[in-house]
Amino acid sequence: METGTVLCQIGDPQRFEAWLVLDQRDVEYVHVGQEVQVQLEQSPGRMLTGTIQEVAEFDLKVTPAELLPAGTVPTKPDESGVPRPVSTAYQARVALDQGDADLLIGSAGQARVAAAPQSLARRLARYLSHTFRFEL
Repeated sequence: METGTVLCQIGDPQRFEAWLVLDQRDVEYVHVGQEVQVQLEQSPGRMLTGTIQEVAEFDLKVTPAELLPAGTVPTKPDESGVPRPVSTAYQARVALDQGDADLLIGSAGQARVAAAPQSLARRLARYLSHTFRFEL
């Protein structure tokens, strides 16, 4: 058997979940019950759907190993070599609607959360606050 070959997976193939890593500036727009679309790197032509079940109250201390190769979460190793997020990030748990036995546990991808609409003025103010730093 070659290294990396999946021997078995334990769990219910009809109940998959995904964990999202949210930047601190976006976490205020994510709430339990919101719809989510997930696209995994293992199957780029297929979109999975789900619902936010939980948003973490505490920030993420260690970057998940599954996200390190893709580099989607800016990470820097600390003194002991543990990969830590560069900026404050939180996790959200998503229950996927359809079970699919050919999904690989630990797969990485991207997600889109259906957040409430915002006015153009609010979007512009948010963009400017993230682009420029004002100190009084």
